[in-house]
Amino acid sequence: KKGLEEMMNHMPEIHQFLDGFYMSRIGIRMLIGQHVALHEPSQESYIGLICTKLSPVQVAHDAIADARSICMRQYGDAPEVEVFGDDTFTFAYVPGHLHQMLFELVKNSLRAVSDKYADSDEQPPPIRVVIAEGAEDVTIKISVSPR
Repeated sequence: KKGLEEMMNHMPEIHQFLDGFYMSRIGIRMLIGQHVALHEPSQESYIGLICTKLSPVQVAHDAIADARSICMRQYGDAPEVEVFGDDTFTFAYVPGHLHQMLFELVKNSLRAVSDKYADSDEQPPPIRVVIAEGAEDVTIKISVSPR
């Protein structure tokens, strides 16, 4: 018990260390990836790893397809996922980073809904992905539709 209490007292320092470690790791990977990508043949609408005309709706559809595929393998079925947003909206961002974030969030949502409705005769509600363009930012909200 004393060891646990001592560990709990150091949790803020551990969190701070891990946050710094992972931010540093992401930064280093981004710099290396950008350097390598800039020395490869260029792709249209790309500057290294950064897509200057990234469609978050398209990335969301790709991430959803990947997450639903895993859910289908694991559970034999996958709840529907609806995407709401402007198909023509684009912004500059790293497609791989956005895909990874959306994939993980949708995968967690699919798992939660599948687990909740596993022993139910009810059809699970769809998961909603809402993509909204702000004046200076992009908001992506993932939620379960109320019935």
